Amino acid sequence: MADLNPEELVPIDDRDQLLSVLTAVSQFRENPQISHLIDDAVSQYSGDGNAEIQAVEATPEGVFQVRKTNKFEAVANVYVIFHSGKTVGSLAMSDTLPAYVFGHFSDGNVVIDQVSVDHPEAEEPGGR
Repeated sequence: MADLNPEELVPIDDRDQLLSVLTAVSQFRENPQISHLIDDAVSQYSGDGNAEIQAVEATPEGVFQVRKTNKFEAVANVYVIFHSGKTVGSLAMSDTLPAYVFGHFSDGNVVIDQVSVDHPEAEEPGGR
């Protein structure tokens, strides 16, 4: 997604639109497209693919519409449990990952286009 000037983002004033974004994000399991996007975004941090997504929650104050478009961006949290192995009793660690949800409105419906998950321990491009 292109970097936007923060002045291009405005809070969503329409309560129904805001609730539809919050609901679409939190009910990700009911939408295979969204679930797949979130799984892909989280899997980059799980190494062996043993990540169990518990919930995804968009922050109401963090949902913005891109000015003069039908697009939106939302700040969210992904609650996940990372398992160290596939056997019963293997080590498990829970974490909360910050996420960014990008989408648009189409005929009154929310369409999620992209999900980006940031892990605080992930190395930035070029290293530090």
